[in-house]
Amino acid sequence: MRKLLLIAIVAVFTGCAAAYDPYNCNYDWPNNYYYYRGANLRVGMTAQQVLAQQGEPQRISRFGDTYVKREQWFYSAGYYLYFENGILRAWQNIRR
Repeated sequence: MRKLLLIAIVAVFTGCAAAYDPYNCNYDWPNNYYYYRGANLRVGMTAQQVLAQQGEPQRISRFGDTYVKREQWFYSAGYYLYFENGILRAWQNIRR
């Protein structure tokens, strides 16, 4: 029983440590979402939700194939948002 509990605890903390990036985003533990400098961006948001929250991006790059459509949105505040089939998958800060 103790061994199983120890494995579960290690798995939880290892997963959180691997996903946390102090330069690009923070993890809000009680609310269970990542946010980017107070922007409340969540992985899994739709493109329409992000547009309503962040406004129009300065530039959109589109690529992909018949089955997967990917977009990269650039905002002049210094970050990129990455979408796959209209769903936010990641973001990247280019100014530190």
